[in-house]
Amino acid sequence: MQLRPECASPSSAVGLVTRGTVRSHVCVVLLLTFAALTADYLFAPSLYNGSTLWSVGVLFVLIVRGKEDTGLRGAIDVLRLERTRLAFFVLLHLVFVVVGRALGSLLHTASLTYTISADATALTKWLVLTPTLVLLPLSSWRQLARSFPSELAASGIVFFTFFPHRLMETLWPWYSQLLGRIACVVAGAFVPNLVCHTGSIPTLAGPKLHVSIILACSGIDSIRLFQLLFAVIVVLDWQRLNRCRVLIAYLLGIATTVMANVLRISLLVILGNRGFEEWIMRQHVNAGWAVFSVAFLAFLSLTYNWMLQLKQTLAF
Repeated sequence: MQLRPECASPSSAVGLVTRGTVRSHVCVVLLLTFAALTADYLFAPSLYNGSTLWSVGVLFVLIVRGKEDTGLRGAIDVLRLERTRLAFFVLLHLVFVVVGRALGSLLHTASLTYTISADATALTKWLVLTPTLVLLPLSSWRQLARSFPSELAASGIVFFTFFPHRLMETLWPWYSQLLGRIACVVAGAFVPNLVCHTGSIPTLAGPKLHVSIILACSGIDSIRLFQLLFAVIVVLDWQRLNRCRVLIAYLLGIATTVMANVLRISLLVILGNRGFEEWIMRQHVNAGWAVFSVAFLAFLSLTYNWMLQLKQTLAF
């Protein structure tokens, strides 16, 4: 016997309607937020932070990709009745534009400086999202958190994907030393008399080739590319994915990308001191993309099917 949709209980139908109602309201709120952020950044460029636009956009796409009808027209009718909330929303964004223009030089300087104090100043740009909270009552936001926890988690991860570059810039003096020491240990097993010189620019000195580790060797570009490719997979297959496994796979993917970068540096040192120094000098940039491609394809082949939902059939 197969379970028909008509056999669903009335309570489940009511829950579905509630979820659909929240979905429709949130979709309109996200569209208004995206439009307001675009206007803010146009009139006050110092406020610009790409993570806000991307996180709002991803949350909208993932919610829309749900199976229920978004009911945007009905949600717009509801928001028309909430003119006070909408007016307050617009007023707050106007205030942010005025403040952003007044503090433009301070925010611009913070965006180009990588210290803890500058990071704190840059984080204040995220306050531009706070006016969105006034568009819906607290009960609706609670219902959103209960109805779409996976979508919110994915949006939150996207929200913080733009910050690692600033974090890497801030921590690079310490991380570069760690990266150099690990690469020295790995490469030292294959290159005799390899010496790791610490300093502002760590250097792995071999008998034939010296490799200096600068910020371009941090692997941040590979992490960005991994996040972009992983995001495409998540958006396309959102309805088929096991959300918990997706989060685990994302963290494993970041770790894999970091380890692949350590392997890349180690291989450059090993090959460069084993008779391939001229080839390494010409191809070390392309080698980075090659190592990343191999690592990503290996990661995807091992985790993609695991991330998919298991198909279950109910039979009696």
